[in-house]
Amino acid sequence: MRQTRRQGSLARVVTRQGYELTGFYAPADAPNAPTIVYTHGLSGSFETNFVFNLLDLPGVERFNVLSTTSSGHGNIATTRRGDPLRFKLTGSAFEVFADCVPDLAAWLDFAQARSSGPIVLWGHSLGSSKVTHYLAQTADPRVAGLVLASPSDVTGGFMDNVGRDNVPRFVEQARAHAAAGRPEQIMPDDCVIGLLKQRISAGTLLDRFEAGKAADQFDFYGRGSTTAFRDLATVDRPILVIYCRVGELVGPNGVDVAIETLRRKAGRCPSFESLVVDGGHWYMGFEDEAMGTLLRWSRRVVDTGR
Repeated sequence: MRQTRRQGSLARVVTRQGYELTGFYAPADAPNAPTIVYTHGLSGSFETNFVFNLLDLPGVERFNVLSTTSSGHGNIATTRRGDPLRFKLTGSAFEVFADCVPDLAAWLDFAQARSSGPIVLWGHSLGSSKVTHYLAQTADPRVAGLVLASPSDVTGGFMDNVGRDNVPRFVEQARAHAAAGRPEQIMPDDCVIGLLKQRISAGTLLDRFEAGKAADQFDFYGRGSTTAFRDLATVDRPILVIYCRVGELVGPNGVDVAIETLRRKAGRCPSFESLVVDGGHWYMGFEDEAMGTLLRWSRRVVDTGR
């Protein structure tokens, strides 16, 4: 088992919506250093495998590294919420996409309170949708650059999982549950999301897959989405895109076409770079290559602004 030599500690924030979230913070060797802030994908948490590789790379000591957990951590989980704090059912099965804005705001506030240096905001998979939406909604001046690791067409992947012809039926079932006051009702066994085919509630299905929802950030399947790339088109910071060669939710045209689509849609960003490594969605076996590129790119961005 690989263990990082980088020292850090658990971190905790409470969002303005009352969610108590846990992460891991490894401070840099110098004060007011730049910070790399990571947010995980569907059902993940702060301990994603490749974060350990990043923390073990030479040169990372120049950066604060903050690996965060969102209010949609795990698939079916518990999180303390409210005043007073009480455990409540949470996880990606019950997630509201717009909660990514207060989640990330709380973590960036945490980072800024410890260092005045610039922030590189990094999301993996569904986390790529979240960091894109956050920056579009806030134009947060603390963010110097945006890393989209395996940005996924979540809606297109859902259609692949359940069958395109079944989507309208599942949406109607979810609407019926919501109308009856049961938005937390878990959908049937054949209605699943993501590469790991995880469970989803009626309310989250509607939040994620009804037409025109903000969660639909990327369309690589040619679905004719009305919201895809709208947020990306507003991003005016440098962008790095990382993909694996296989196992990505980018539709039948593959990662090269997805990268060129992102490049074309990100019309306001001052620079756009990309990397494709072998392996699958979590970069297993190729973590050092992916994380080394992220680290070198981050160094350039905070040094030059490009």
